[in-house]
Amino acid sequence: MLELRAREGLQAPLKIASSRDVRFEWGFSGIEYDPKDDYRSPRAFRWAGQRGALRVQRHGDKPMKLTIVGWVNARVLRTKPTVSAYLDGQYLSSMVVEEINDEGFGGFQVGGTVQPDMFQHRDWAMVDLDLSSVAFHWSDPPTLKVAMVSSVEWQEAD
Repeated sequence: MLELRAREGLQAPLKIASSRDVRFEWGFSGIEYDPKDDYRSPRAFRWAGQRGALRVQRHGDKPMKLTIVGWVNARVLRTKPTVSAYLDGQYLSSMVVEEINDEGFGGFQVGGTVQPDMFQHRDWAMVDLDLSSVAFHWSDPPTLKVAMVSSVEWQEAD
């Protein structure tokens, strides 16, 4: 199946699609592409609001690694926001988006290693992605187009 996806050019959307062990919840748009409606585009993403939530499934007693990658539009935000990730309220990591390109975009990567005991004996946990500042905070994605997520990886830690 992975060979078929690669051959058909469907790798990018899989990085942000709900799967058997990752579920996108509220605060994210549906999957979009650049160029628009080109599902084989190497650039697939989800718009994100000031707070977004996704759920991840426990893999038994194995430590897991979570990586969330995206960018913010600092020109629209008029600030360099802090992007943070939490698992069931437990802090994983955060970063201030410092490197801003000429077009006003800055990338981020947050996440970390999740130990099995962080699930508190449950099969699923909620991951919150938070931006410290968002202009037009009353809007939701996809109307709010100031941040996006291009990849969510949830895999067993080495």
